[in-house]
Formats: sequence, structure tokens, C-alpha cells
Amino acid sequence: MVNLLNKAFIIFGIGLLFLNLYIYNYMFFCRWKFNQDVETTNIIMLGDPQMEGDFRIRREGLKGKYNIFFNDNYFKHIVSNIEYYLNPSIVVVLGDLFSSQYINDEEFSKRTDRYRNIFSPLKDHTKLINVTGNHDVGYANEVNEARINRFEASFGKINDKFFVGGHLIGVVNSINLDSSYDEKLQSDVWTHLKELKHDAESTQSPLIIVTHIPLYKDIHSIDRTLPIYRQYPWLCREEYQVKHTANNHVKEQTMLTKETTDYILNEIKPLFVFNGHDHDGCIYQFPSNPSGFNTTEYTIRSMMGGYGGYSALFEFRKINNNNNANVNNNYNNNNNDKKEFFEYQFQLCPFLDTKYINITFGVNVGWAILFLLFNIIYSLYNRYLIKKQQALKKKK
Repeated sequence: MVNLLNKAFIIFGIGLLFLNLYIYNYMFFCRWKFNQDVETTNIIMLGDPQMEGDFRIRREGLKGKYNIFFNDNYFKHIVSNIEYYLNPSIVVVLGDLFSSQYINDEEFSKRTDRYRNIFSPLKDHTKLINVTGNHDVGYANEVNEARINRFEASFGKINDKFFVGGHLIGVVNSINLDSSYDEKLQSDVWTHLKELKHDAESTQSPLIIVTHIPLYKDIHSIDRTLPIYRQYPWLCREEYQVKHTANNHVKEQTMLTKETTDYILNEIKPLFVFNGHDHDGCIYQFPSNPSGFNTTEYTIRSMMGGYGGYSALFEFRKINNNNNANVNNNYNNNNNDKKEFFEYQFQLCPFLDTKYINITFGVNVGWAILFLLFNIIYSLYNRYLIKKQQALKKKK
């Protein structure tokens, strides 16, 4: 009986070992689809970390401190796995870096230092792009130049653009696209959109937009029988909602307005749009516009522990012909004279919900304590039996 219990402890311990190996090396199971060469661009998309700080500590005390410590290490572990196993060209955090736009400068500085530590495993050659979100600067009714300046000083421009792998990537401040209190910020982002349109058309480069707030869509029109929605039933569940102040400035919104969305789809014509905001995530291909162009939108599920610590892997490369099912021909058809074609891959990569990691940690500690207690008690019992047998022999 004792030997059976000891074997059971050992077998259970081996099971825990494999579970811990998965936790510490989970990204081993998420790999790029394309061969890694100079023609391939690999991008990691991360949604809404929403790092907390002093508010939670004041609210929860010691528990709040533990949660912040745990979450920081949870995020850093994700980044470490990304760097070690995937070595991406670019990492994009799609807004809501922090949990509140109302924090003071001192707290903002503290969270910025923690944020930099979380992403410190990334190598120097990996470009980190930080998109601004409503929890970083506020919604359109309250965002102001001071908050924007604070964000840009730490995380880069809210409206930016660069070329990579034959594509134009546009970083867009979607917070001010719809009716805004600060007219200059709204004017700046619309000017930026028009510049992206001009640059994409003049260079014949496919346009990829990375931003925070999703485009308008009617989620009730989605065909839920499609494989992607069967595999991920939580996709595209948040409905369209916009609230305005008395002055008609956007106070809250789940998506951009239909008018703004139509302009982006029909005039700017991005090939792909990546965003966050909706913590559950969404994958949606918009119907073709009048010119036959269609846009695919990926709303990335939050990397927060309560949502499973998701990362998204997006990769593209130039190929010699378009005889491939993964080739998007929106831009390829316009480049026949250049003989430039691109193919794309997208995949979601989950980690584990924090509650399961906490349970695993508790089981590890419990197993170790019980295993030690069992062997101590078993050892003491054996010594007792040996002494008892020795005493009986002396009597004889």
C-alpha cells in the first residue's frame, strides 16, 4: 500500500513537471508558417494589457500588490516566450497599455518603467510599436494635448507610418477619428489618413493599419457556421454602441461610426486593419467596396490573464507568382507589371488563464508538501518498526 502511494505521488509529480514545462515554454507550440528568410516579415500583435497600479493597491492592499506583481510577470513571460521562440521583426501593442487615463504623472512614470521592464526581453532589432487607447489618453470628449504629449514622450507618435516588407504600415490614433473635443487632434488624424492613402497609392504598397478602436460592423450579419467562429465561438460578440456628450463629442464607443468606417474602407482602402478595444476579439472580412476591394479586420483578443494571454502571429512574404490560396489579390492585381505578389498567414496563440496558473502553483506547493510529509512520516514509521524489531530480538 505504501509503495503504491509513493508511486502515485511520483506519477502525479511527473504530470506536474510536464504541465510546468508547458507553462514555461508554451510558445513552442506556436510557430511561424513560412520559412524564415529575408523576404518574410513577422509581426506579433498584442491587445489591451491594461496594466494596473496604485488604484488597485489602495483598493485591495496586499492582494492588490500581489496581483500587480503576478500580472507584470505574466506579461513578461509572454514577451520572453515570443522573443525566444519567434524572434519577431515587429511587436505591436494595440492600445490600452494602462488601465486608466486619470493617473497622475508620477504614477504614469512608474507604470512606464514597469512596461519597459515587461518588454525588455525583446532584442534591439525588434521594433516595438505602441498604439494609444482610450485608457491611455481618454475618449474623444476628454483627450487633450497634455495627455497626448505624455504618451508620445514615452511610447512614440500616436500617428505614424513606415514601410516594411513591401508594405506601408500606418499607426492611427482612432480615439479622435469621430467627433472630438480637441479639433486639432481630430484634424491631425484625418490628415494622417489621407497621407496614408497618398503614400500607399503612389508607391503601390499594400496598406496595413494598426489602431485601437474597431471598425463598424453588424455582428448579427455574421455567419456563425463558418469554421473560424466554430473554433472560436467568443469572436465578434460586442455590439455597436456610441455615447455622446451634450456637445456631441464621443463619450464612449465600442466601434468607430459607420460614416468613418465607410470612408476608411472606400477611400483609404487598407488591406488589413488590426485593433484591440474589444477584449474578446473579432475576425471579420468586410464585403467588397464598389471598386471590388475588400478589407480584413483582426481585433486581437486581450493579452490579460483573464482572457487567456493571447498573442496573434501575422506574417507575410513576397513570392514569384500568385498561384497560392493565401495570396490576397487586392493589390497583387495592380502589380502584374512588377511581378510582385504577397501571401499572408494569421494565427491566434493562447497562453493560460491566470486562474489555472494560480491553481497549478497551489497544486505544486501542495504536492511538494504532501510528498515531503509522506516520506518523512514513512521514514519515521520505518525507524519505529526497526527499533521495535530490535527490541524484540533483545528480549529473545
